[in-house]
Amino acid sequence: MNGTADKLAALLGNPPSRKSDVVDALGEIRRLLEQRGERRRLTTLNLFCDWGAQGKLDPEPAWEILRRLDDDLGRYDVADPDSKEPAEALDLVSFSSLRDELEELCDWLGLPLTWTEDDGVWDKVVALFAEAARKSPLRLRAKECGFTRLREVVLTVFQADESLVGPQPGPVFGVKWECTLADGSTYNLSRVEVPADGPEDEPDDVA
Repeated sequence: MNGTADKLAALLGNPPSRKSDVVDALGEIRRLLEQRGERRRLTTLNLFCDWGAQGKLDPEPAWEILRRLDDDLGRYDVADPDSKEPAEALDLVSFSSLRDELEELCDWLGLPLTWTEDDGVWDKVVALFAEAARKSPLRLRAKECGFTRLREVVLTVFQADESLVGPQPGPVFGVKWECTLADGSTYNLSRVEVPADGPEDEPDDVA
């Protein structure tokens, strides 16, 4: 391993206890993928690394996600009951997809799986990421992201109210999507992911 991989292995080898542990790990992952020329390989992980480590997205490595978001979110009509909700697009920026891709990275590079193997540890990772990102929305603008159907998408991490997810052993976090189409019309969506043994989650429209 090189110095970046060694530092990352040390961070991922123990459960995180501070938000800086998560932010530092995301920064090291971003650096390692960049060194290897692999930032397009794990697109969801790359997006969260940008969000957590620098608060903004580098569009070039994320072009595949951005194209999908523009197509799916840009075609969605919240007022039309026959319009298919863009669940697959929301999955691209979800904590479950982040977990899957972080585990893939660790398997690929022989890094510890401490953060992803245990549900309780993963819940802590999500909570600490939420603490770091809650006041730093990720803004995706047409000018930088090459959108044609969307003018802007703003992603915000939020803690779900019990009325939405029911009683849970700990806090549950989700991602809110504030979408502005090219014609200026707007709609909001949210994606909340409850623990595996909780009630099944679905994307929810937000007025």
